[in-house]
Amino acid sequence: MRVTDPVRRAASGSGLLTLGAVLLLLALPFVVYAPFLGDFFALDDFIWLHAATHPWGEALRRAVTFPTRIPLDVPTPFWRPLLDVYFLLAWRLFGLDALPYHLVNLTVHALNGVLLALLVVRLGGRRATAWIAGALFSVWPAYDFAVVWISDLTDLLGLFWYLGTLLCFTEAQRRPAARRRWYAGALACFVLGLGTKESSVTVPAMLLGIALVCSPPRSPRALAAAVRRVAPFAAVALLYALALYFAEYRTAAGSGLYALGTHVFDNLWSYLRRLSWSFSAAPARLSTLSAGVFVLVGMAALVRRRRLTALAFFWTVLALLPFAFFPAGIEGRYVYLAAAPFALYLATLVQAAADRLPHAAGMRAGLVAAGALAAALLILTLARETRERQAWISEQARAYATLFQDVPAVCGALRPGAQVLILDSPVWDYFGESSRMALNLRYEAVFVDHATSASGAWQPEADAAECTVRFESSTYRREEHAAP
Repeated sequence: MRVTDPVRRAASGSGLLTLGAVLLLLALPFVVYAPFLGDFFALDDFIWLHAATHPWGEALRRAVTFPTRIPLDVPTPFWRPLLDVYFLLAWRLFGLDALPYHLVNLTVHALNGVLLALLVVRLGGRRATAWIAGALFSVWPAYDFAVVWISDLTDLLGLFWYLGTLLCFTEAQRRPAARRRWYAGALACFVLGLGTKESSVTVPAMLLGIALVCSPPRSPRALAAAVRRVAPFAAVALLYALALYFAEYRTAAGSGLYALGTHVFDNLWSYLRRLSWSFSAAPARLSTLSAGVFVLVGMAALVRRRRLTALAFFWTVLALLPFAFFPAGIEGRYVYLAAAPFALYLATLVQAAADRLPHAAGMRAGLVAAGALAAALLILTLARETRERQAWISEQARAYATLFQDVPAVCGALRPGAQVLILDSPVWDYFGESSRMALNLRYEAVFVDHATSASGAWQPEADAAECTVRFESSTYRREEHAAP
């Protein structure tokens, strides 16, 4: 009894510490993003919501096919059937109450931080490294408003299934007795990821990286076995990519989705700069320096076989690669997937630095305390920057809320097929589809056009619009004569 009691107490203490760390990771995103829980829907949210108003059978058919785009019934962006199904369910549960949608986003984001930490441990990392990685990922500012924008649940869920695939695959490697079950779980998560976000197509390369970096094959036979384990994932990814290319991307090339060219390298470098130095007020040269250091240290880790750092470096670049093919340039929220391995990369460097601390008990304790204080200050600084990055989408949510409430109030009842002209609106709506779908949640079927008075870009005939509204003094007012 005297021998086992200390062991049990140590195990109990370790369990409580782990539980505390998990609870902290789950709570951290809610603390950071709490001011934005009351935001309304914005932009593409209304396209997903409008699609969810169809009857179950029609909505599910549209989710797995490629419906024709018509002005009054815009299909949801890209082929992401799992997100269609989510909005189909959420619309029937939550309706137009945006709060539950935000809570779902935050919950998935918080779970991603925990899954990342769990994956780090399963890959052989220390628990301290795992919790640091999870915390850094949870508050990293580089992915802008990916968590707050309801439609960007596609990125959040995409990472959730991505991490699930890696976790199950790693468990299949570690547990030969239950290999088939974990392997089947990895394949299931992978398929769900492909139905959520196109960037999941990079998973097979990451699985091969895990097989080669974390468990280096010692013979050609072992290498062949590792390739065979990844082959089914690669086959599914290839079929998925070919199907999307012929059904969607080939015909949508004019929209600038993907293209080959030197812009791929420029975009990749821009993403690395944004990811490695996430403070918008800092000089641009600091982001260039930090990206250069990231590449040099990552290459050194590969050469010196620092397994976890090398794997994090490889994963970060791999996660950014699909988005680098966009000829239109970079977009901050697309670094959400890459932020997970980048947080792991930073955590491994922090752990390596901590290992070099003096081993004298008194001095080491003081340095650990100072390090913990520095980490807390860093988290607070990152959280502040993260909150500031939500300004644009939060403003758009308010603008769409005003549009959604005021326009039907001033226009009143409109016949199906009526045309609404909106002048000087603060909403950002590049194709005009988001505001059209928003108002068609209030009306049976109306056409919506936007114009700016000063530009003269839209010249309607005097009676073209059945209702013309102008935004001024923070509200919409009806006008009898519409010519800009």
